Amino acid sequence: MEKEKVEIKKKSNNKIQIPKKKTVIKTNHLKGNVNKNKIVKTVNKTKTSKIIHTNKNKDKKINRIKKKPEYKGKTIYIGSDHAGFKLKEKIKEWLINSNMPFLDLGNTILDKNDDYPDFAIKVSNLTSSNNSKGILVCGSGQGMCMAANKIKGIRAGIAYTVRDARLLREHNNANIMCLSGWGMSFEDSKKMIKKFLDTEFSSEPRHKRRIGKIMEI
Repeated sequence: MEKEKVEIKKKSNNKIQIPKKKTVIKTNHLKGNVNKNKIVKTVNKTKTSKIIHTNKNKDKKINRIKKKPEYKGKTIYIGSDHAGFKLKEKIKEWLINSNMPFLDLGNTILDKNDDYPDFAIKVSNLTSSNNSKGILVCGSGQGMCMAANKIKGIRAGIAYTVRDARLLREHNNANIMCLSGWGMSFEDSKKMIKKFLDTEFSSEPRHKRRIGKIMEI
């Protein structure tokens, strides 16, 4: 009987040792943790790469906007007499920095004895023949406007405000804007020129009818 008890104990001991082997469970548990970590890392990498890609696109877009010319139209013809010379030179510098195509038809030097009609005629002839836009500057803006409107195909007007510049284009389809070298600052002139160049004619029947009557005179 004692021998039998001993054998049973051994067998029972062998049975107890088997469930103690938790290698399989531990391995699965570790594998689960490893996989989970891998998933987290992958997601984080993906998110990071997306953010970087978006930032690069934004930077490229900003650069494109900075390099984009403000005016994409035809050549702008500009001219002034001695009274508008200082303002015209500042406008020229701004046009260059803004990548806007222009041609300075004079005066190219400060000459106190020059006459505004000479430059108004040059700017008006090229503006009309090339279906473009022009900017004229004299002391008050009045003399340039009178001379320019003598040329066939020209609709010139004086602007004192940004609203004037917009209405010149929107209602009157003006192709030349005249500015005062005596009474306008460069900053105000710059805003008016930009508005004049960027505004399209409304093409409303009433405006077409009225402009047609002007051109028949």
